[in-house]
Amino acid sequence: MPVTNSSSHIFPTNPARRPSRRTGDQLQNNPKYIMKKQLTLALAMACIFGVASLFAADKEQTVTGKGMCAKCALKETEKCQNAIQVAGKAGKVTTYYLTENQVSKDFHGQVCKKTVEGVTVTGSVKTENGKKVLTASKIAAAK
Repeated sequence: MPVTNSSSHIFPTNPARRPSRRTGDQLQNNPKYIMKKQLTLALAMACIFGVASLFAADKEQTVTGKGMCAKCALKETEKCQNAIQVAGKAGKVTTYYLTENQVSKDFHGQVCKKTVEGVTVTGSVKTENGKKVLTASKIAAAK
């Protein structure tokens, strides 16, 4: 009876029978490998920028411009809300909508039904649905 090695089917001794393996150069030139690496890199960059933008949104900013009511003056909301319009570079106007908090409520009487020039607002800015939303910590009107 011939003696057989039971592990020969696991570890073939004949190099011609071994499954082919790609070398590093062959693997790196494979289009699937390249696309996989590019996709991984793109997802990693998206995660990094996404996390960075979350932390950047909490930074306090100060803006100065025209204070007005978003309902009465701008006719853009269903209920009264403070808004600040700031003239930027090349005459572009940016509108900041103030979130409803106690600071904003206390100031709203000065801007409802009229526009006040030189309003300075300090707070954190974030973008929601394509609009700049400012959570005010301090509001001051020019005297």
